Amino acid sequence: MTIRTDSAPTSALHRVAGYPDDALGQRVGALIVPAAGTFAVPLSEEIRDWASRRLAGYKVPERISVVDAVPRNALTKIDRAAITAALTAPRPPPTTFAGL
Repeated sequence: MTIRTDSAPTSALHRVAGYPDDALGQRVGALIVPAAGTFAVPLSEEIRDWASRRLAGYKVPERISVVDAVPRNALTKIDRAAITAALTAPRPPPTTFAGL
């Protein structure tokens, strides 16, 4: 699926892909390469909010992974298998900052 992202929150690049799901077969996920000076956590929520105002609910990415670069194969084409792997990789627990 391609989503026009000209008006999306500041990020250098977006790639949307399906990832496996036992109940539905696939769910929507997105890889985001943030623009310089953009923080990953607020960016993920901004992208989800931006998409929910423009897309049908089933098209809004449920899982967003922020990466340094979109994976590419030896021919410099976007590596869809690597995108799926990035979306299905185990996630670390959320970081909490005590005393802030």
